[in-house]
Amino acid sequence: MDQKIINNKNKTQRRRELRQESTKSEQLAWRLIRNNQLGYKFRRQYSIGPYITDFCCAKLKIIVEIDGETHNNEESYNRDMKRDTYLKEQGFVVKRYSDEYVLDHCEGFCDDLMLLCDKVSRLKPSP
Repeated sequence: MDQKIINNKNKTQRRRELRQESTKSEQLAWRLIRNNQLGYKFRRQYSIGPYITDFCCAKLKIIVEIDGETHNNEESYNRDMKRDTYLKEQGFVVKRYSDEYVLDHCEGFCDDLMLLCDKVSRLKPSP
């Protein structure tokens, strides 16, 4: 992975703004996954290339996106698919959850994400 595409210094201020503007579902997700609570380190508002992701486990190359109502139209869907394609080309796995799912099924969110992390971890070669 080209390190130049990760957490570009030019995006530092925007990442800070996004952390301040987090939705309720993003705040809840962060409380559930921060500090290695799932056994894996996640970072929030992590930039990769031209994009700033909601959450990223850099070690496993997993991106977690929490989608609100603004993602429920064709234009947003197409933009998200373009973004996902770019991130996948960089070797990342992209997992999307709806706001409602995170808020209403936080335990299921954690379980599902942990299963994904464990699965990807098993597939990654040891250093």
